[in-house]
Amino acid sequence: VDVLRSVVAFFRRESCGKCVPCRVGGEKIYNLINSINDSGPDIVDKLMDMALYMQQTSFCALGQSYIMPIASAIKYFKDEIIEHTYGKCRTNRCYLGKAVEPAELAV
Repeated sequence: VDVLRSVVAFFRRESCGKCVPCRVGGEKIYNLINSINDSGPDIVDKLMDMALYMQQTSFCALGQSYIMPIASAIKYFKDEIIEHTYGKCRTNRCYLGKAVEPAELAV
């Protein structure tokens, strides 16, 4: 889940902000992942819906690419994502819910 957060943070930083789906959608996806501990299991559907919308409506490949890491994370780590909604992390190394930006982790 932390890796997904880092990838989404990268996409968010790289967005030019020209199209609304990428500018607003990227922010919404990032905020959804950051609030995963306060969410319910339906976050999986919300993430997928947002990423699909962005894939279909973004002007460039960056906005259309959000779907790839999200779909992969859901395909291979869906149970772990859902566990995070209950405040559990299998690795006990998760920074979600803490006020830490991905750039701070690369120390």
